[in-house]
Amino acid sequence: METLDYVLSRNVRWDFALVQLNYHDLLHQLVPSAAQRRRVKEPAPARWMFERMRDSGLPLMIMEPLLGGRLARLNKKALTILQEEDPQASAASWAFRYAGSLPNVLTVLSGMTYLEHLQDNLRTFAPLKPCTEKDVRVLEKAVAAFASGENIPCTTCGYCMPCPYGVDIPTVFLNHNHCLDDEQVPREERAPDYDKARRAYLVNLARRVPQLQDAAHCTGCGKCVKLCPQFIDIPGEMARLGKFAEDLRLRG
Repeated sequence: METLDYVLSRNVRWDFALVQLNYHDLLHQLVPSAAQRRRVKEPAPARWMFERMRDSGLPLMIMEPLLGGRLARLNKKALTILQEEDPQASAASWAFRYAGSLPNVLTVLSGMTYLEHLQDNLRTFAPLKPCTEKDVRVLEKAVAAFASGENIPCTTCGYCMPCPYGVDIPTVFLNHNHCLDDEQVPREERAPDYDKARRAYLVNLARRVPQLQDAAHCTGCGKCVKLCPQFIDIPGEMARLGKFAEDLRLRG
C-alpha cells in the first residue's frame, strides 16, 4: 500500500496503469490465508487500491477481468443467480460489463480462444450497458455463492511453472475446480451418487493431466510457492489432491 501511495504522490502524469480488477476481487472481502500472511504482512485490499487510483484520476487498463477464466465458469449456485436475472447473458459478459462500468477505465483486456468468445464480447461492448446498482447487488450474491465453495484460488497464470519435477500445477488445480463447479467431487461414500461422481472425477483427471504430471509427483520442494501471486500453498494442496485421487482409485 505504501508503494502505491508513493507512486501516486509523484509529480508525474501517468498515461495509464495496467491492473488486475474484477468483481470477485472488488466485491468479495479478502481474508488473508496463513500462507499470505507469511509472505506479505498485510495484502492490500483490491477495493482500496482501486479507489486510490480512481480518486487520483489515473486511467486504467483492466487485465484479469475474468480472474483467469474462473468468472466465466462459475459453480452452479452462482451461475443460477446470474441466469435468473438475465437468462441470455453469459457469465463472462457479467464480468466484462462490471469491469467496463468502472470509472477511469480505458479498456478491458480479453483472452479469446474461440469465435464465440469474440461474438459474446462484441455483444457486451457494442454498446456497453453499464451495470446498475441492482446488477451490482446480483453480482454480490453470485460472488458470495461462488466464494463459499472450496475452489482453489488459482488463475492458471502459469507463473509457478515449469515444475522441476514435471507436475502440471495449473491443470491439476483447474481439474479440481471444474469438478467442484460441476458438482462432480465425490463426498460421502454412502451417498447415492458417490460412484458416479468418483468415476467422473477420475476420468476428468486422466483426460486433463497425464499420470507423470499429476499431483502425486510433487516432492514438496517449495520452488513454486514464492512465484504464486495468489499465495497458494501449492505443496500442501498437491499433497491433499494427490491423496484424494489415490483414495478414490483404491475405492474402485
